[in-house]
Amino acid sequence: MVDIFVGKLYIIISINGRLRFSLLITFVKYYGGNMKDTCRAASRLPSNDEKISEKIELLKSCFREAEEANDNETRQFCLLELGSSYHRISDFDRALEYYGRFYEEQKNVPNQPVETNVLFKKIDRLQEKIKGSNEKENTLYLLKKAVENIRLGLTITDTTGQIVYTNPADARMHGYEASELIGKHARVFSPPAQHRKMTPDEIKRKEQWRRESKNLRKNGDIFDVQLISANIKDESGHTIGNVTICEDISERAHARKLLNTTLKKTEQQKERAEADSKMKTDIIGIAAHDLKNPLTAIKLIAEVIHTMADTGSPIVEAADEIADVSQRMFQLIDNLLKSTALESGKLRLNSENVPMEFVIREVVVANRTRADQKEQGLSCEVEENCLVKGDPTWLYEIVDNLVGNSIKFSPIGRPISVKVAREGSMIRMEVIDKGLGLTDADKKLLFGKFQRLSAIPTGNESSSGLGLSIVKQLVELHQGKIWAESPGENMGATFIVELPAL
Repeated sequence: MVDIFVGKLYIIISINGRLRFSLLITFVKYYGGNMKDTCRAASRLPSNDEKISEKIELLKSCFREAEEANDNETRQFCLLELGSSYHRISDFDRALEYYGRFYEEQKNVPNQPVETNVLFKKIDRLQEKIKGSNEKENTLYLLKKAVENIRLGLTITDTTGQIVYTNPADARMHGYEASELIGKHARVFSPPAQHRKMTPDEIKRKEQWRRESKNLRKNGDIFDVQLISANIKDESGHTIGNVTICEDISERAHARKLLNTTLKKTEQQKERAEADSKMKTDIIGIAAHDLKNPLTAIKLIAEVIHTMADTGSPIVEAADEIADVSQRMFQLIDNLLKSTALESGKLRLNSENVPMEFVIREVVVANRTRADQKEQGLSCEVEENCLVKGDPTWLYEIVDNLVGNSIKFSPIGRPISVKVAREGSMIRMEVIDKGLGLTDADKKLLFGKFQRLSAIPTGNESSSGLGLSIVKQLVELHQGKIWAESPGENMGATFIVELPAL
């Protein structure tokens, strides 16, 4: 009887889905059916888009009637059907509401049928799904706000180049409202000279690129931009669009243009300065070379006069003065020639394996007389096997100049020492004196050409101002480095040279 009733009721409801619930109740009573039969019939209504809302309303009416009649079995049946119906239309919150009410009533009932346990698991999965859906919505919301608020422009196009989205920054950057750009081709951002229609295949092949370019504003202004573009792919790897990030780099481009102009002018000035310096060096070299021979002759003549004149004669004193001045001039010219040779790159090293012990001892012997005249003890301390690769002549020049300077600028009675030792991959030489020391200003000028420092020679010796400049260039020519340390004025100085060890 019930099955016949349900079948007839289902036929009527199917014919007229809008049949009011009061008419259904009358129909139920007429055929002797109950509320559960009505709900079963309603649950069999089609669940397509057109009928689902009517089905839900009918089930809700059944649910209310069942509550009024205290028909728990029918009420729970309606809860399940309502949850299922909302689930079908992806209204997860409503589905969970009805499933949850059923769940709360049934979870503590012992010996649940298998179908009920399956439902409980279904509810748990639905809760997880809703949670995941909410998290996804939050993520999408944050992403949307991030894209809307960044200062960089962002535009999305389809595979034909038509704009489907542009963020506010990109629209403002180009002088548009965002709504004006939707549906336009991305060429709207490019000056006419850059227009070239790309085929969908070309767009797909151009996976990702970055470049600087020129873009066009709505008012016709052209400005510098940096573009980063990448294709958008679906799950199967097919290109479905393109996203381009645009940054206005007008200020940066202008600054770079000014910098390039300045660098070009600086380079031109440098070239002119180098040309002038070369000319000056050449002139000095020529003049020094031409003066060398006459000075040699003058010195020899002075020595001859000294030999021929009577002892104690004023002529002897004058001849000695001429010879001394000639020697100073000769030394200055010799230094000038060395300096010009170094600057022009004409000086070449005849390198060999050189024991620094021999160089140091030779220099000490050559300078001992000068040191003794000022009562300066000159000593050396050299470790064995301190070999370097270099030119013996110029290595001697380096050490001789540093030792000579210490003698020249140290007062009478102050000791001078030379130490050489191996430190790792370098040979370290120190020339240590207790002389006039160096000020902070001296240290800045120390290795420049023709520099005059605060200290003056203590024995009225001459100084060309070229010695340390030549030493520095020679040290660097041997792939080494040189520097000076001093506690301060009148506290002595230490000149340190490091050369690659063998």
